[in-house]
Amino acid sequence: MPSTLLLLVAAYGLAFALQNDKLPIVRILARAARAAAPVVELDEATGAPIHAPGSPGWAVLVCEGLRCTWCVGFHAGWSVWLAARGAALLDGAAWPCPGELPAEGVALAVFALAAASAGYAADELIAALERSGPAV
Repeated sequence: MPSTLLLLVAAYGLAFALQNDKLPIVRILARAARAAAPVVELDEATGAPIHAPGSPGWAVLVCEGLRCTWCVGFHAGWSVWLAARGAALLDGAAWPCPGELPAEGVALAVFALAAASAGYAADELIAALERSGPAV
């Protein structure tokens, strides 16, 4: 498998693409979700959107899930880990025996959490740099 740092960068790239509508399938899904679960107002205390009553659960989940940097990073992390592990297996790496499957699951979960944390940290750092203004 590729190095962990390379996989983290790949997970961040995937999370960025998912969260910023860079993939056509995500644009289509997000547009359908926003149409099915329109925001009717913002919560005064938190500023969180309140969706129309009766909105389908999947639509609210997509709308809110794509706003959460940590959530998108987590799902990008396990997706990238599975893709890298699958590519390594197809490339001739040893298949795990049944006794190793729990360890593989733990490795997947730990990497997904690391990708979520690294993506969130990078996103916050970039936001702080953007708020500080241009360095002209």
